[in-house]
Amino acid sequence: MSGRPAALRGAVDLDPDDRRMARCAELAGPAHQVGNAAVGAVVVRTGSDTGIAEGRETTAGIGDLTGHAEINALREAVAASGTTDLSDCTLYTTTEPYFMCPYRIRESHLRRVVIGRAFADIGGVKGAGNHYVHLP
Repeated sequence: MSGRPAALRGAVDLDPDDRRMARCAELAGPAHQVGNAAVGAVVVRTGSDTGIAEGRETTAGIGDLTGHAEINALREAVAASGTTDLSDCTLYTTTEPYFMCPYRIRESHLRRVVIGRAFADIGGVKGAGNHYVHLP
């Protein structure tokens, strides 16, 4: 049996964005099972195939409204890299970041943000910059 996460087994032919989004989806499952929104996020350094940080939604579990998957992944990335400047990184997330997340994303100077699903009525991407990529 492969030591790779289930969502990535057999994903060899996927492009890097799709492989990383598959990891986000894998993180979202356990979050949803404990009553959180099904959201997962991964931060990857440019030129690397491995993530430096991961996050899943934790708002219900910890009673903290800032426990969004993107915020959790960015916190972990800052801790791992020792800097708030993540300009050499890409954030992948299963859903469009909500209103508080784009502020943190801008402050991190992320190179790219790749989202799996957009939300026109509640997403916070509008006005957050042109570095967002939506995967169909």
